[in-house]
Order: sequence, then structure tokens, then C-alpha cells
Amino acid sequence: MANASSKSKGASPAGATLAVPGAPAKKSPPKIGKLYWRALQWLLVALGVQTLTSLSPSTIETFYSQGLYLFVPRGLAQVNRLVAFSVAEILLGLLITWFLLLGGWAILRGFLGKGGVFRSMQQLILQLVWVASVLFILFKLAWGFNYQRQPLMQTLAPELRYPLTEDLEAIGTRLVNGINENHAARTTSPASNPTLKPEEVVQILCQAIEASFQGNKLIGPAAPGNYPLPKPLAASTLMSVLGVRAFYFPFTGEVSYNPDVPLAELPFAIARAKAYQRGYAREDEARFIAYLVCTTAPDPLVRYSGFLHTVEVLERLEKSRVGSFRPQLAAGPQADLKQLAEYWGATLHYYPSRLTEWLFDFHLRVNRDPRGIESLREDLDARVLAGFGG
Repeated sequence: MANASSKSKGASPAGATLAVPGAPAKKSPPKIGKLYWRALQWLLVALGVQTLTSLSPSTIETFYSQGLYLFVPRGLAQVNRLVAFSVAEILLGLLITWFLLLGGWAILRGFLGKGGVFRSMQQLILQLVWVASVLFILFKLAWGFNYQRQPLMQTLAPELRYPLTEDLEAIGTRLVNGINENHAARTTSPASNPTLKPEEVVQILCQAIEASFQGNKLIGPAAPGNYPLPKPLAASTLMSVLGVRAFYFPFTGEVSYNPDVPLAELPFAIARAKAYQRGYAREDEARFIAYLVCTTAPDPLVRYSGFLHTVEVLERLEKSRVGSFRPQLAAGPQADLKQLAEYWGATLHYYPSRLTEWLFDFHLRVNRDPRGIESLREDLDARVLAGFGG
């Protein structure tokens, strides 16, 4: 009896797992409920931060955009200048790889485990919401609050008026002359030396862009700064397929550019990214700053790129039946416009480029730009051109 009793006490229920002293406990995946609440909490925090910052644009302008933020890219610049390659490109590649591996593992775990594919995908989505919410908060702190700053026209020149029809005609003529004259003067640029390597050409142009930023008094405390040269992207072919010219990455403070972009467009694209770097987050404002910087730069190639961008303005004026400007462009600018159309027409692929547009539109709307990607088509206001024409 004693033996039978001792056996019954020491026996374990059928199917139970005996705990081995000192062995590490087996970790089970987080429960759906816990992941749900964690994702929801961080999402609410992110949305709360977004809402609070939109309540007082003047406070954001004074204490963040023209104060605390200016130290962020300048501090990061001292770190990322130590490497010649784009750290932003590496981080983005790692993030995409992590996302693909995590998604693949979730699907595989769903097929192999008891929970099924649906439960695994639930866990994956909730984890991604949590990660995205945390990254969104960090993004707002590193750069994104600039979307909530005061509109540039309120701080730059609120007294500007909309031009009359005759003013619009004068603006169009001035832009045409700027394109033609700077195209003719491009041979005087140090970057026009045929013996230079492509990276040396871009370096000269970037130095001219930065010099123009440094000497620009209109953008106030954002003008100065010991910023390093923009970095070329290694995956340039992929970037062209996606329609990426240049971008600013807030988490590293870097401006990176696509070296395959035609030279006539590249300086303006880099100047726009450097406007982002200085805290001008809205698309129309960043493009105006790029126009202003390029058209007043010391290098005629940079000025030409800035003026050439205003062809979009000339087309809008023509659609409004204000003059006929495109036929007035010289043969050189006409050839450059044709090259740009052919390059992007042959390089862009419909679905990847549409994905880029959708993501950028989503990014702008999340940051409270109700126009979304449409703001790209409203970058140069005729009122601004009347007051600050190059």
C-alpha cells in the first residue's frame, strides 16, 4: 500500500510536462489581448501628440522650428559626416528586410502552429501598429513637429498681394528669361569642366546650393549650419523606378540623392531636400525655398535648375490663358525638358511609382496636410513669384 501511495503521489497527469529545475522557461508568443492594448495605447499617445502640437502653431514655430529643432540636424550632421555612404539607405533597407522576414515568419508560424494563419496575422498587425506608433512619436520629435509650424507666408511676407493679369504676364516673361539666360551661362560654371567626374560635379553644385542657403536672410535662423555634403544612394536604379530624386531622413539628419537623376533636375531636388533638413516640412514651402535658393545661387547650373522647375508655373499660366511661354524657351531648355520626360517615362514603372505616391500621400495626410500629394502641384504661388522672383 505504501509503495502504491508513493507512486500515486509522484506520478504526473497524462500529457503534463515535467519542469526541470534550472531549465529556462519556454516563452510563449504574446497574447492577442495584450498586444491589442499595447498597440492601442501607443497609437492613442501618437494621435494625442499630433493633436496637441496642432493647437498652437506659433508655439511650435518659436520653441521648436526656430529653436530646439535647429540643433537636431546640426548635431546629427557631425556624426553622419564620419561615413561617406548613406546611413539612411542602410537603415531603410534593414527596416524593409525586417518587415519582410517578420511577415514571412508569421505566415510560416501560422501554418506550423495551432493558432492558424489568421491568429498569426493578427499578432503581426498589432505588433506593427505598436512599432509604427513608437516610430511616429520619435519622428515627430526628430522632425515632424515642423508640419505644425506657422505657414511660411505668415512669417515671410504676409502683406504680399495676388498679382493682376499684367503682373502674371511679366512673371511668365521673367521666368522664361531666367531659364534661357542661365542655360546659356551654364558653360561658365566650374561644374561644366568636362574632365570632372560625376561625383565631383555634384559636389561643386552642392557647395553652391549650401552657399546660397547660408547667405539667405529670408529664412532666418534656419539659414546657417555646418551641414555635410548630401550622399549618393547606392540603389539608384531602384530609386529611379520609385521616382525618388532626393530625400531627407530625420533619424540620421542626412540628405541623400539619386545620382542617376538628369543634371538639369538634380540641383533643385537636392535643394528641396535641404529645405526639409532646415525644418520646412510642407511640400509647397520646401519647393518654394528650393526655388528661392537655386535662383539666387552663385552657380548658373544651379540657377538654371531652379528656373527650369518653374515650367510647371508657365504651363498653369498658359492654361489660364495668360500668355504663351513654352514656345519662347530656347532649344537647349526644350531639349532638357524632353530628356527629363523621356527619362522618367522610361524609368518609372506604374505599380512601384503608384505605391510611392500612395505612401507619400498617406504620410502627408497623417501629418495634417489635407491636400496630400496634390500639394506637389501647388508648390509655387504666383503671389510669391511676384514678390520674390529670381
